[in-house]
Amino acid sequence: MTTASETGAVLTGDPREIQVTVDYLPAAEPFHHRYTPETLAETVREAAMKFFGVQDRQERDTYHYFLEIHGTRIQSSGVFRKCPHLS
Repeated sequence: MTTASETGAVLTGDPREIQVTVDYLPAAEPFHHRYTPETLAETVREAAMKFFGVQDRQERDTYHYFLEIHGTRIQSSGVFRKCPHLS
């Protein structure tokens, strides 16, 4: 899968919140949600996967979705400061 264009995070009215946008190429629209900077990337990944109706699975091949920023994968246990993308 490929990702859509990448943008930075947008700070909201609360200085502790980050507006996260996750793009998924087959989707008609991106996932948007606000998170605190301490939110684990896995929490965002799970919410985005639910929004897009996808899940990790193994058939003949293994399908695992991950978040990335500017082409770099985010570790599930990590936190983020910029806009992640689902791949």
